[in-house]
Amino acid sequence: MKKLALVLGLIIAALPLFAQENTWLQHLQDKVNKMEVVTEDDMPWPFEWDFECDKCYRDQDAVNVFFTAQSKYQKNPNSFAAAFNYAMVIAYKNCGEGYTLSERHYDEAYKVFEQAKKLRPNDLRVYVEQEKLLERRYFDFGDGPIQAGLVYRIKKYRSIPDMARKRLDLIKHQERLGSKKVDYLEAAAICQALNRLESAQTYLNKAGHEKIKQAVEANIVDIHYEFGMGISSSENYSDEDWAEFMPYTRWECKLGVIEYAEESLAVLKQYYGKYLPMSEDLGRLLMYIAEQKEEANKMRNADFTKQLQKSMAGKR
Repeated sequence: MKKLALVLGLIIAALPLFAQENTWLQHLQDKVNKMEVVTEDDMPWPFEWDFECDKCYRDQDAVNVFFTAQSKYQKNPNSFAAAFNYAMVIAYKNCGEGYTLSERHYDEAYKVFEQAKKLRPNDLRVYVEQEKLLERRYFDFGDGPIQAGLVYRIKKYRSIPDMARKRLDLIKHQERLGSKKVDYLEAAAICQALNRLESAQTYLNKAGHEKIKQAVEANIVDIHYEFGMGISSSENYSDEDWAEFMPYTRWECKLGVIEYAEESLAVLKQYYGKYLPMSEDLGRLLMYIAEQKEEANKMRNADFTKQLQKSMAGKR
């Protein structure tokens, strides 16, 4: 009886959660049915409608919303609301722990947003959502402890310049349409990656000192975290395990991590220039790097001495 009471208690406790999720999906279904333009706030979390994947979890109510949105779009190709809603339904597919779009989903959502844009070229919402979609596709690390920092972003923009130009164009349109949430720092990063240095400085000026300061500090924290993780990975193995599994020495690993951290800081300095403050966070990171560099050099010198001694002993 006690077990039965416990099970019933758990079921009763969960009912409000299920009811809330179903209410949210019904709310979205009603708006899609009426072809009322949906917003990010209308999108449920989770919202898993992947009807094509046999191994994926799917919610039948979410699947119904997807097919309703698709049908409305197919039957009303000249309706902005139908196109925008269908793109939103694709773009906000998620499992409750993060977005779960495939490459095809991203492409389809972006294409349908383009159709909505043709129908209403001065609607700010399309440009905002398309930019969010690009951010999600290329820079969303989920719930990880670090974000896609400046160094990663610039490298990504340089490796995919077409995407960089698309995002910059979307930001420009948001500014043109009077958005109060234009991401000038992102525009500056894109311009830096595309070697449009004067434009990068212009966008930095528009961002303002306070936002730049916050961005600098956030990037320093990310570099510090990555550096610490890299150093820890070179220290958390026994000498026997290291020798067996690693193709390089411990000091080579440390120097590689140090080199990457220094390159990241060089990008940060080049990008922000005079805005890079000598903060306590930066000072601590530089001190940490210097300590690890000294230790790595000692390890390297000791290794060279050991090898030299073995070589000399072999010649005797």
